[in-house]
Amino acid sequence: MATAPMTTGDTHGTAAVLEVVETQRKILRGELRTLDTIAVKLGGEQAEAPVPTLATSRPKSRKGTGVNSPAAAKKRQHQVYDHLAATGGEVAPKAIRDALGMSEGQVRKATQRLEEAGRVRRTGERQHTRYQAVADVPPAGSEEPPAAGTLTGRVLAEIQERRFVTLAELIEASGEQEGVIRGVCGGLIREEEVQMERRGAKRGYVAVGGA
Repeated sequence: MATAPMTTGDTHGTAAVLEVVETQRKILRGELRTLDTIAVKLGGEQAEAPVPTLATSRPKSRKGTGVNSPAAAKKRQHQVYDHLAATGGEVAPKAIRDALGMSEGQVRKATQRLEEAGRVRRTGERQHTRYQAVADVPPAGSEEPPAAGTLTGRVLAEIQERRFVTLAELIEASGEQEGVIRGVCGGLIREEEVQMERRGAKRGYVAVGGA
């Protein structure tokens, strides 16, 4: 049996009915709130709360816990450095991404921060870029000096031999980038192996206890 098409009059009638229903719903909601208030005052229980909608039930996001938070970025730096240190050689960015499951941007930012801190050395450009871990300075309180074969050991030996060395001279002698040498020297200063000193117009590094 075919259904008769809805006429304009039917449409207007439906809209009017819906308007009346919505008005009655608003009135009933107001009466329910009033009854709840009276019930609570008389020692009764409030009506069950309405089921949360999608907008009200969605948990609020907390700052500092997402993949782009400082803590997550720091964790990725540790992961990248540990991977490079375990590999022991020069590693391409793609190999780091594949091994750690990180995106291109995450690896780029992590290696950039590590390079600025002097913990990673970069060689090559673009598709030929490679990264290699720089040996850490021994922990504070350790009596063991930096190994002579590491970059830290070579920088310390250079400072001890020359007695006064500028940053530019260390960069030239080591062939490393400025950020790497700054990071190494910063670690040696924290370990009280060397200190900054000004001689005339120059600022340089001297070995602690040296002449």
